Amino acid sequence: MIELADNVKEEGMAQPPSSSMVPKMAPGAWAVMIAVWIIGIMMAIAQYKTSAVMLNIQQSLAIDSASAGMISGVFTFTGIILAFPAVSVIQKLGVKKGLILSTVFGIVGGLIGFFSGDYGSLIASRIIEGVGLGLVGIIGPSVIAMWFPIEKRGAPMGIWSNWQMVGISLCFYLSIPLTSAFGGNWKSLWIVAIVCLVVGLILAAVVVKEPPKDFNHADVQDEGTKITHVFKVRSAWIVGLAALAFGLSNSVVINWIAPFWITQCGMDQALATELTGALFTIEIFGTIVAGIILNKVHKRRLFIVVDSILYAVVFFLIFRITSFGGAIAMMILYALIESGFCCAMWTLVSQAVPDPRLAPGAMALYTMFIDLGMWLGPVFSGMIIDSAAGYGGVAYFVCIAQLAAAVFWGILKLYDEKGNVVKI
Repeated sequence: MIELADNVKEEGMAQPPSSSMVPKMAPGAWAVMIAVWIIGIMMAIAQYKTSAVMLNIQQSLAIDSASAGMISGVFTFTGIILAFPAVSVIQKLGVKKGLILSTVFGIVGGLIGFFSGDYGSLIASRIIEGVGLGLVGIIGPSVIAMWFPIEKRGAPMGIWSNWQMVGISLCFYLSIPLTSAFGGNWKSLWIVAIVCLVVGLILAAVVVKEPPKDFNHADVQDEGTKITHVFKVRSAWIVGLAALAFGLSNSVVINWIAPFWITQCGMDQALATELTGALFTIEIFGTIVAGIILNKVHKRRLFIVVDSILYAVVFFLIFRITSFGGAIAMMILYALIESGFCCAMWTLVSQAVPDPRLAPGAMALYTMFIDLGMWLGPVFSGMIIDSAAGYGGVAYFVCIAQLAAAVFWGILKLYDEKGNVVKI
């Protein structure tokens, strides 16, 4: 039976489980997890290819910063709409067919975008691509929850949490060589994204599968569990608000840090895009290390609250410091702090509900809110940039948003696999 938050018994400080108490994993868990991670990276390339060529698109289509931000942010709009239908897809089709469907939508949307000739058709293609993102964002963590027990999720979630970072890095590294090779044509990145998604489609079809029943640590495909039950869990809503705040702030850096360095710090476009790629490359390795550390940390909520506060400070400074040395220092600090935050974030979402079968619902609510933030962040910040406040106003915007995230994580209840409240 599903027990909701109000019926869960508080047991105070949870004791670390002994090695004999930790549930075993089925053989092949890591192979499936890595395949899903790669599929996520392929989708992230499709999502963030616009961020790497933001100024090129803006100049090519003669649009303002807010409109350019919409091209990037609208990708997540479909994710908002699809968050809960994605849970139904998991339950009815399974994670394998769900991932196949997501890559097909990404490929179709990418093809439409490649052949688009105006702002409207490009926006439409991004919405179609966003269907793929909406499915991957739910299915990826759900697969990990199925294959890995809570005690062993830190490392795989640490790796999973950098799927977008790897995609972002590759986009920024490839943008200058590709656009230069094709006469400044920013659509060259669309070809790369389509090819990558074809690879993802093959992986979904060949490698991804569900674990054996006796080794399933979160029966996310249980159709007897109503998705709407998650709406009754207060912590699921709180973690959603934390996601909204993070989405608002994080999306601003992804989309506008390179233009900031170009226009405010005097960097050329090649250097700014390379540094943006380097920022997220640091995070790729940072999240893996953070995942290993998180497996040994029992007060995970305290970890993410402290990290969130440090994160907010760096969010503010990264859009205020204009010297080259300062920009490099902020880039490194930002990458290291975000690594820990993202790893803890993805690990704790599934613990925001008292029943493991509600984990996909919690992930759906979380994804819906984070996508809302990722959609609105580039648009709002673009409006601020175009106003008198400029990038100085953006610094306050991202700082306040991330401080709000720290508050939400601080008041969040977390549960173990038996539905007991744990003070971690």
